[in-house]
Parts: sequence; structure tokens; C-alpha cells
Amino acid sequence: LGELHAELQELESQIILTQGQSAIPSPHTPPNSNNGHDGYMSPVVAAAPPNSGFANDLRLVSLEKQLNIELKVKQGAENMIQSLTSGHSRDKKLLAEAQQMLGDSRAKIEYLRMRILKVKQSRQQKSQDHSSNGDLSNKDKFESNLEPPLEDRVEELRHRLRIEAAVVEGAKNV
Repeated sequence: LGELHAELQELESQIILTQGQSAIPSPHTPPNSNNGHDGYMSPVVAAAPPNSGFANDLRLVSLEKQLNIELKVKQGAENMIQSLTSGHSRDKKLLAEAQQMLGDSRAKIEYLRMRILKVKQSRQQKSQDHSSNGDLSNKDKFESNLEPPLEDRVEELRHRLRIEAAVVEGAKNV
């Protein structure tokens, strides 16, 4: 639980940085840096050329990190449900919270997969547009589409708050 809590805080700080920063990352910092934490990225992100659509790549990496963390949250919720149903303690409140967290996590995973697909399609569309006319006039319009709408960001923060509250509640019960 502590590890998930730390990863959640790291994810929140990464999102704040990536959404608040529209500049290109410095050449000294690799775009897939994971701040010393072991993690895995999808083969699509790992195989992406380092300089192809900077904002797009940063957003894709951020979404992939979120997806990986959410997959871990889902696995943790599944493990918690399994241990609560097979164990001696039959805490129905904790079981209900774990099931709610699992449902939220599944929904979030589907949402993140949809966003990743959308960013990839935007990248393909951008490369097709640039190959057909060769100018960068719609670059700003393309990059503005990468930032999620305010409603999505609010929902994301609410989701994280529920997860963090569940982590704190679970830590109290240990």
C-alpha cells in the first residue's frame, strides 16, 4: 500500500509537470525517465523515435505511466478482494471498498487506453498532414488538443482522491 501511495504521489507530480509545461524537455533529461523507479513501458512508447512530436510523446509517456500505475492498482484491488474473501476476517466494508476501487480502476484503465489510442491517432494524423503539405502552421492547434478538458482533469483528480483515501483507510486497517 505504501508503494502504491508513493507511486500515486509521483504520478500526480508528473501530471502537474507535463500539463503545466508546454516546452520541449531538456536534452539532459531523457523523455522516458522514471525518476529511479523500476517500471515498464509499452513497446510502442519504448520504440518511438525520441524527437517525434515532443508534446505528443510527452503526453503518450505520461498516459503510459498512468496506465501502468492503474494496472498495479487494479492488481492490488484484486489481491485485496481475494485475501478478504479467502481469509478469516470478513470485513464487508473493506471488501465493498476494494470492489469499488477495482471497478473504478477498470473504468480508469479503459479511459486511459482510449486516450492513448487518441494520442496515437493524433500523431498519425499530424505526420500525414506534415507529409502532405510540409508546413507547421497547425502545430499549436495540434498541441492544444493533447491537454485533456477541464472536466476530465477534475474527474481524474476525484478518482485519485478516492484511491488515496482507500490506501489510507487500508493502511489504518493493517
